Amino acid sequence: MADVLCLAVCDNLRPEVAAVLAEGFEDVVLVTFPGHCDDPPAPLEFLLEAARRRAGDCDWLHLICGPCCAWADDSDVERREHRVHRVERCSDLLVDRQMVAGYLEGGACLLTPGCLAQWRERLAAPGLAVE
Repeated sequence: MADVLCLAVCDNLRPEVAAVLAEGFEDVVLVTFPGHCDDPPAPLEFLLEAARRRAGDCDWLHLICGPCCAWADDSDVERREHRVHRVERCSDLLVDRQMVAGYLEGGACLLTPGCLAQWRERLAAPGLAVE
């Protein structure tokens, strides 16, 4: 059997990453970890453990995370059993960074499709009124 890479992303990015992997990445398995978009950043070890539980028998685990991922230093970013790739904003994975920066500077609020799909639940969070 060929070496298998597990690519771990937030639940909110699952549809987009799955679409890319469907284009012929047979040796890559998609696993997800719980999204923390509106919550305090999750400890790196929590996200890694959530991804490992879902990963099964993968040879490598690469975790991609944005602001939802917190760690004090870079000592845990790359080890033999995993590698962490951090992006400034999740939208940077889907759209050109300069384009994203331009929209943000213009006052836009950018959401990934996965976040947008949960808009009712997000508005129902404490402190937000649904009208």
